[in-house]
Amino acid sequence: MDKGDTVNLSSLTLSPHGATHMDAPLHFTPDGAGMDEIPLRHFIGPCLVLDIFETCTEGCGSVPLKRELMEQTLATCAGKDDILPRILFKTGYTPGRTFNPLFSPFTGGAIRALAERGVKLIGTDAPSIDAYSSTDLPAHRACADAGICILEHLELSGVTPGPYRLHAAPLKIDGAEGAPVRAVLLPVEG
Repeated sequence: MDKGDTVNLSSLTLSPHGATHMDAPLHFTPDGAGMDEIPLRHFIGPCLVLDIFETCTEGCGSVPLKRELMEQTLATCAGKDDILPRILFKTGYTPGRTFNPLFSPFTGGAIRALAERGVKLIGTDAPSIDAYSSTDLPAHRACADAGICILEHLELSGVTPGPYRLHAAPLKIDGAEGAPVRAVLLPVEG
């Protein structure tokens, strides 16, 4: 507008995986579903934030999150109503401007343990649920097999563990393998 135009107009060029984002199965499977094929209901609803960093006996860093650790973490939820269908994990990774390839990936066994408890969406503060160096992506594939949605690179450093209502709708981009997300946690009223 400072040049006399009637409006300001921006332009964006970005990777759908550059910040907080969802991965669609098309990201790691040639014939997988794109973002526009995943029902919006998966991204909005009751959610549980767990601090897995406190559970890691070796400290997380780049330690894989294995089935045993996942089962131990889920057992600490005993006495709560239920394991909610969406779980966000604080691993101790803090997203920042400089990429850090050292983060805690999930194993396929950990994903299967979550699927057995009825989890339909997992989120992590790390840039990926698989190790940076992974070429076979076992956690991504286990999520696809179990129908679990993937939310990555969340900013959870200031979030207190507990139940929330998650609103994490991805941009609807036809045929895209992923999409940016503005994830919002709302307190549970009650």
